[in-house]
Amino acid sequence: MLAQITIRDRFQYLGCIVGTVLAAVLSTELATPAIAADGWWLDDINTSYFLLTGRLDRELAEMRQLGATTLLLHSDVLPRPILEWVAYRARKHHLKTVAWIQWPSKQRLSSAAGLKGIAAVQVDDHFFQHPPISIPFLRHQLKGKQLWCSLQPAQLNWQNSQGCDHIDIQLYRLECDQAVKQALRLGLANQSATAVAIYHDGSKADTNTLNCSREKLKAFGLSTFAFKWKNPEAYFRPLWQHPFSAKAINWITNWQQHFAAGLHAKRLS
Repeated sequence: MLAQITIRDRFQYLGCIVGTVLAAVLSTELATPAIAADGWWLDDINTSYFLLTGRLDRELAEMRQLGATTLLLHSDVLPRPILEWVAYRARKHHLKTVAWIQWPSKQRLSSAAGLKGIAAVQVDDHFFQHPPISIPFLRHQLKGKQLWCSLQPAQLNWQNSQGCDHIDIQLYRLECDQAVKQALRLGLANQSATAVAIYHDGSKADTNTLNCSREKLKAFGLSTFAFKWKNPEAYFRPLWQHPFSAKAINWITNWQQHFAAGLHAKRLS
């Protein structure tokens, strides 16, 4: 069954829509795969762009060649057949897919838990601010899939950590020495079950920060979970108010429904 598109979700498509429609005439630099990262955050904009342009497999292959092992797939609003198709193609390139729910609700978490072909569902600080369901109930829905938890430093406690198969602490925007000091203040030294999440946008500065952080955190028995995420919203936000956006919402929603229906029919045939 195809995921239902609510009015609220349609507005969340806005950034995805503008990026997808204009991607063909804008620089493809936004879609550059991860560099020296453990995983790659694939947002709605790039998911739609890769599918529309037929370059999904090329990008997944390049990600794997550059060292990515995990695809962090934004799974809030895209229809289930599209998410499962991306996860299927990722497996072909030896990438495990983690369905990341950024704006959690009971329906979204339940839908993500039921996705085929994924290794885990990830929840982040938004979930722990106002949990729509309990961790034990979420684990029950996962039926053997892993639960990944990404926390803000202030959210790190025994209660939030229980039931998580992977835990990382978001120290995204800190310089190398600041990240190490913060990790030590949090008492993370020699805590192998908890990783320090380091942001990497492909820039030279972030590469230097990532390499420095890996080396210094390793000396204290800490692992680093680095991922690439170049958020394109800042590039497109000025265009969102354009009258064209309302028409684009309908266009991309219809396209996604058509694409998802085609995948669904193919799977049943």
